[in-house]
Amino acid sequence: MKFNEFIPIWIEKKKPYVKGSTLASYKLTIKKHLLREFGDLEINNIDNEIVTKYAFSLLDNGLSIKSVQDIIIILKTILKQATIDGYSQSKIIEVKYPKIYSDNFKKQEIETFNENDYTKLINYCKEHITNKNLGILIVAYSGMRIGEICALKWEDIDIDNECIKINKTLQRIYTDDEGDEDNTKIVIQSAKTENSNRNIPIISDLMRILRPLVKLYNPNFYILSNEEKPIEPRVYREYYRRLLNKLKIKYLKFHGLRHSFATRCISKGIDVKTVSDILGHSKVEITMNLYVHPNNDDKKKAIQKAFKGI
Repeated sequence: MKFNEFIPIWIEKKKPYVKGSTLASYKLTIKKHLLREFGDLEINNIDNEIVTKYAFSLLDNGLSIKSVQDIIIILKTILKQATIDGYSQSKIIEVKYPKIYSDNFKKQEIETFNENDYTKLINYCKEHITNKNLGILIVAYSGMRIGEICALKWEDIDIDNECIKINKTLQRIYTDDEGDEDNTKIVIQSAKTENSNRNIPIISDLMRILRPLVKLYNPNFYILSNEEKPIEPRVYREYYRRLLNKLKIKYLKFHGLRHSFATRCISKGIDVKTVSDILGHSKVEITMNLYVHPNNDDKKKAIQKAFKGI
């Protein structure tokens, strides 16, 4: 069986186990990359040498090693299923990347707002309450993801228990069934992971703003638009970019608000498990790896504490 003939079989097998957005991402990667290279090949003839050569060609064409690794993971998953289904003999596919590429794969620094810019942004949104500014304020005080704030409705603000209920996310996904990658649609689906379903406490400053508003607005309306129709992430990102420009604040991606919230919580001594729960990470280790980086002073104090009295 040829690779392109097996793809529809693989997609049907994947459907029950992944979200629509994840499946759409798989389809796009397959269409943009894998089918172009492997489409007409017999699936049983795809071996480690061919895959390694393909991975290196992607790197040489400017793709980051992280992007290439993601593509190869999908390819390996497809080949594994083909073996299980009896369309291919079992093969070990393990790409070893040369040091020249590995050296260039450095962990990205987490970008956060400095204290002055973070305070300036929060104070502006407090003083100029609009639906969009309120969204930025909520994210700054909660560390929510952009898809979560775009999907948030007034009914998700629990005034009695003073918390925000996170149970869904909004995304624009590819629907390239006809091979057109520009075909997209907005979907609102369950939160990113099981841990992403969570209640985030509302601090008193934010509570004073939200309490009267919740009573005024239709609970079924989205907070950012105050209408039945939501605002999608790419539109909200553009509003956020313009706002930073207006305030003369150095641009950080919208996710920088989430990073800034988490980093601030950790720096103020909040335990990592609590921060992880608020952020909705699937594992505490994710929070640790992203935000817990002891500096030299912290290390020195730890050693001194360990040997105190000796």
